[in-house]
Amino acid sequence: MLFEEPANRKGLITIKEDLSIAKRGKDVLEDKVESLTKLFFEYIKLRRQKRTEIEKEIEKAFKDLILAESFMGLVLVKSHALISETGNLETSEKNIMGIKTLKFSWTPPKEVKRFSSIKLDETKRKFKILLEKIIEVGELEGIIKNFASEIDLTMKKINNLDNFIIPELEKTKKWIKLRIEQNEKEDILRYKIIKKKLRG
Repeated sequence: MLFEEPANRKGLITIKEDLSIAKRGKDVLEDKVESLTKLFFEYIKLRRQKRTEIEKEIEKAFKDLILAESFMGLVLVKSHALISETGNLETSEKNIMGIKTLKFSWTPPKEVKRFSSIKLDETKRKFKILLEKIIEVGELEGIIKNFASEIDLTMKKINNLDNFIIPELEKTKKWIKLRIEQNEKEDILRYKIIKKKLRG
């Protein structure tokens, strides 16, 4: 037997309390899994939407890039790409329903004025927006991964309570009750024997 409590009233009370805590704990964990799963699928849906948007916008941005190259020339467009400043990507930690995940903060590079065209400027603007959306999807990927891990871990805890801890506590409670009943019967029998001897 996993739980060893004395076979008396105090032991029975202790086991009943432990059993009540285990059952309440299981209910809390089940509620947590339900909430996490709902939010998990919302993030999956959001990621799918953003990916679809990105795919469409990538196609448009590359079409604009080809037009800019045909207007300004490949060499000039490439020179713009090579001398562009780099932005800054920072990470911080955020908490969603008790789950730690990374938050990305993107600071775009400063604009450097040089010879350009309306089409190239528009293309650069589209690629900047795309980059921000790709970073958002990267953040969502981290959230989804961490949620999946937490759901899996919580489900293991529920299974452990459901298939091992609660049944063992139930068995221990039953055993203690039987022992108490047996002890009470033995006490009554001893009392009767003593009473009989005293009368005799």
